[in-house]
Amino acid sequence: MKAKLGVAVVVLAVAGGGFLLWQHWQQQGERGFFHTNGRLEATQSRVATRIPGLLATVKVKEGDRVAAGQVLAELDSQPLQAEIVRADAAIAQANDQVRLAEAQLVQAETECNYARSQLSRVQSLSKQSFVSKDQLDSARTRATSCGSVVNAASAAVAAAQSAGKVAQAGRNRLSVDLADSSIRAPFSGYILYRLAEPGEMIAAGSPLFTLVSDSDVYLTVFLPADVAGKVALGDEARLQMDAKAEEWVPAKVTFVAAEAEFTPKSVETATERSNLVFRARIGIDAAVLTEQSWLKSGMPGLGWLRTDASAAWSEQPPR
Repeated sequence: MKAKLGVAVVVLAVAGGGFLLWQHWQQQGERGFFHTNGRLEATQSRVATRIPGLLATVKVKEGDRVAAGQVLAELDSQPLQAEIVRADAAIAQANDQVRLAEAQLVQAETECNYARSQLSRVQSLSKQSFVSKDQLDSARTRATSCGSVVNAASAAVAAAQSAGKVAQAGRNRLSVDLADSSIRAPFSGYILYRLAEPGEMIAAGSPLFTLVSDSDVYLTVFLPADVAGKVALGDEARLQMDAKAEEWVPAKVTFVAAEAEFTPKSVETATERSNLVFRARIGIDAAVLTEQSWLKSGMPGLGWLRTDASAAWSEQPPR
């Protein structure tokens, strides 16, 4: 019995020593690094329409990948096109009014110049007593009154030009509305939710899709003050995702908060939530996301940061 007890003690001692050795090795392997858990997030946009209208077509479905600028849906544009036809007619009419007013102004200026030259001639003849006083008064009246005619004609030109500008502004607005009747992707990514179907009347500002970016993907982490002070924007980082824990995902620090905050409620324990930390983001380059297309928003994993510049990254993540 004593022999068995002795063997058991030896086994436990060896096992305990092995555990301590393994733990020491792990600490040595992680020295100069800090890691913490999180979930992949991505920039999202609720793609909405700026103008109201009848939803005519929806060109994508949930899960589809789209490029920046790609048309996702179209509103019925026939009402806008009819308004544009009317606006073009209004512009043409306004241009005709401008030309007519300008012609009338030229005529008024010509007649006024003639009346003034006649006044000068009559005044010269009056000094020689070749014209009567009534003729002189009549010439003065014509020369004086023509100025108001010119002013009125000039005001008519300005009014016609203003009406033309208003008509053109209305046409420009309709052109913008027509372009906006095609709802486009603001960035590349994939459709997470499709929120409307053809035939629905859509109000201005109504979201039609939830679009998730495929180039702005990151892990949000919370750093203790002593770690945050050793991390800078652009620093090399690594992600160890649960889905492929045996592989590193290259990344870099893309954001570090300037002020400390309390750890959010999503952190597991109340003790940890009471700590002040600095929020940071570990971002993945678009090229890496393209190469490793298995990475998806919501995946859990670890974010690794180097706190000692002399520490070297291992070829594989620690298990």
